[in-house]
Amino acid sequence: MDFLTFKSFISIEVLILFYYLGALILPIGIWIFLTWLIRKYRFINVTYENGKEIIWKSLKKTAD
Repeated sequence: MDFLTFKSFISIEVLILFYYLGALILPIGIWIFLTWLIRKYRFINVTYENGKEIIWKSLKKTAD
């Protein structure tokens, strides 16, 4: 039964480390990377702005 609780498979400290890595570091890192990518490449910025405009228009239509 220890195998199912990860006690013999992986340590608790490693589980906590990977949990925080996936829950905090990864989303923040992706957000920073995408912000950099949008600023660096114009075609990504144009696509981002067009997508944002379409989403806001569709949200305003459903709100009315």
